[in-house]
Amino acid sequence: RAALEREVAARLARGESGIADGLTRDFETALITRALAHTGGRRIEAAGLLGIGRNTLTRKVQELRIDAKD
Repeated sequence: RAALEREVAARLARGESGIADGLTRDFETALITRALAHTGGRRIEAAGLLGIGRNTLTRKVQELRIDAKD
């Protein structure tokens, strides 16, 4: 949480706009990347860990352009 708060403060200090969208994208990318790595690329298992459906995970992998194992 402290790291997230520092990142928010840094982006505000730089005068960035669209901070929420950028941080949400960064956060989702980190969550999905870690979950897929943890499960050896098994999307159904990763989706379960994240509390989302497999189709939602697949869509987010595509939208965020995450390099995921098939």
